[in-house]
This record gives sequence, C-alpha cells and structure tokens, in this order.
Amino acid sequence: GVRTTVHGQAVVVAAGVIDSTAILLRSVSPDFPDGLGNTNGIIGRYLHDHPREWWTAAPSHPMSALAHPVYISRAAYADSAPLMATSFTLGLAARTDRLRTFIRGKSQRFGVQVFGTMVPRPDVGVSLPKDLTPDTIYYRPKITLRYDEATIANLVSARSRLAEIFREAGSKVTLPGPFFAGAPGSSVHYGGSIRMHASPQFGALDQWNRLRDVPNVVVCDSSCFTTGPEKNPTLTAMAIAARATERLADDVLGRRVRPDSLRVVCPQMGPSVV
Repeated sequence: GVRTTVHGQAVVVAAGVIDSTAILLRSVSPDFPDGLGNTNGIIGRYLHDHPREWWTAAPSHPMSALAHPVYISRAAYADSAPLMATSFTLGLAARTDRLRTFIRGKSQRFGVQVFGTMVPRPDVGVSLPKDLTPDTIYYRPKITLRYDEATIANLVSARSRLAEIFREAGSKVTLPGPFFAGAPGSSVHYGGSIRMHASPQFGALDQWNRLRDVPNVVVCDSSCFTTGPEKNPTLTAMAIAARATERLADDVLGRRVRPDSLRVVCPQMGPSVV
C-alpha cells in the first residue's frame, strides 16, 4: 500500500509468465491506459503450455529397470505437422520399481510422460479486468487456456509412435493405460504472453527483449517465447535472458554506438539513452 519512486536507466522484468504479464497490465498510465507497452493490445495473448499425458508401457519381455529416466526426442520435422511434436520421458511406473534399480533388476512396466506442443492463438492468454481501479488492480490474473482438437490428437499420436520405436528396437510393447491427460496448465511450462516478434502486430518485444513502446524496459523470461517446443523451457529462457542483459549492459554503459539509438523519456525515471 506504499508508493515508492526508484530512479534508474532501465527496468528488467523477469517474474515468470503470469506475474510478468500482470505487472505490465497493472502498469497503467495516461500514456498506456491498457498497460505498459500494450499499445497493440497483445500483451497477455498467445499463452501456451505443454499438453501433458502420463501412462504405462509394458514391453513384451523384461527390460532393465531404469535408475535414471530415458528421454526420447521428437519425430523428424519433415514427417510432422508444422509446430506439432511430442517427446517422451520413460521412467519408473511405481515407487516399488525403485527397489529393482538397486539390484540391477528388470521390469516389465514403465511410466511414460509425454510433452506435446500447441499452436499459440490470440484468444487464449492472461488477462486482468478492464478499466482497472484501485480496488481491482491487484485482482489475480485470469488464465484462459484451451487445447484444440489438433493439439489433443498430436498428444494421442505419441502412443503409436512409442510402439513403433520399440518395434524398430526389436521389441513389442503394449499400452494398457490408463491414460492420464493433464489439464491445461498442469505442466506449468507457460510461455508466449509477452511475445518477441519481428512484427509489432504479433509481438510486444523486439529482438533484444525490449518493449517496443518503452525500449528501456526488458522482459526476459519465457513470456517472450513466440512458440513452445516439446522440451522443458528453462535453459532457453536462461540463454535468452543472458543475451538480453548483455546487450542492455552494453547500451547502459555506453559500450556500443548504435545508429538506431534513441532517447527515451519516462516521467518517473527521467531521460535515458537506449
């Protein structure tokens, strides 16, 4: 409930997809009545997550119990629909199977977790009430996320692909189920709500993770992702953050002379060169 002013040349936002988006949407002003940097109304849109499914697989003959999970990556791009992929993590089906790993035993049942992909859409995302007031500005953000038929079909197709992988390895596998499909958001691998894109129509961030409308604000977590692959997002988010902050440090410290440098004036922070 206390307002504080802090002077600085730049602001870095990296609070995670949901909170970073909420921070920008709550940052309303006469210049940005719909939230900081949200001139085109796309902050909060294009949210995506990993569709996830878990089930068991039973090979035709006992195989070594897995002390460490095995990762099987996506199918070839040439054989896949655009932006559609699945990956597998094979591990233990139950805690009791852990005992077999200590004696190098075998198992005839494995747990399989599948991560899929989804094509980001502008009608899903993170939002706050319109026309924020002091009474509503701190409302919890609303998450709208749905998996369409293509996304679900892509996830289900992983079952037949795993059977094919076992056949190529000279074995057979049955998938007795049950199949536990994760609800939207169960992976908590959110991305895409403050997108980086070459076009202002589709992304609020430029190629250096700067808000186009306020270039001394950097957003460098997985909210900048344009799409989401079938892999865990943390390393990619870390690499993008390192790249963005190195560029920011060069610009703030004057180590780079850029022909496109511009002077940004923020009422609260004063002028700065970006």
